[in-house]
Amino acid sequence: MVRAVWVLGVLLMSLGCRSMPEIHYYTLVVPSSASSASSASSASSASSASSASSASPAPVIAEQPNNGSGGNWLGVEPFVVDPPYDQGLLVYRLGGDSVEVGFYDYHRWASPLGSLVAQAFVEGLRDSPNIAGCELAMSERSYAAVLQGRVVYLEEVDTTAGLQARIKLELVLESPAGEPLWRKALTSETRLQADSATQVVDQIRRDLAQMAAESRLAIDTVLAEYEPDQRTATATPSGV
Repeated sequence: MVRAVWVLGVLLMSLGCRSMPEIHYYTLVVPSSASSASSASSASSASSASSASSASPAPVIAEQPNNGSGGNWLGVEPFVVDPPYDQGLLVYRLGGDSVEVGFYDYHRWASPLGSLVAQAFVEGLRDSPNIAGCELAMSERSYAAVLQGRVVYLEEVDTTAGLQARIKLELVLESPAGEPLWRKALTSETRLQADSATQVVDQIRRDLAQMAAESRLAIDTVLAEYEPDQRTATATPSGV
């Protein structure tokens, strides 16, 4: 009996001495000063629990011109995220056609995924001839149009041929009055030579940037055809 108690005590002590796995948190935007770095250095977007849990990426808030100043300002609302991708954990699928999904316990989004994807589009929709500025939509601001989006899936896919980064988004551009001006469904499937969740997230980040760049051309055309009185309408918060 004494020996059994001693063995149990040693076992509990050994378990207590084991360190917990490090939790990694990810964003989907690399600071502009680091945009020219190689993809390998982007692994720094994963941080330890002690640092990432204390801070989340702050929204970009730019100085907006007064209404009627001749600039088209675009607001981007946080995307709606379909389950099971709305749980804060990175999702992987066991095969492209599989109904089985899994979650990385130690690889997580640093903020709600819908906000992270919206921020990626804010960055990608800037620097266009007919877009004077772009920011996360705020109810007290006025916009020429507001972009809304839905994340249908955003995941890692594990196949016998290797890993894939797979994304599907649905976008709607609305006038200040709520009139749909443009709709688009975007999909991306990228095979990559990777063996870590960090590399998959970095590929997702690049694919989202490409999606935003493609959308920018279409949105720029829509804004170029706007009537002047539409540009000064005030965006109304949803549900009001």
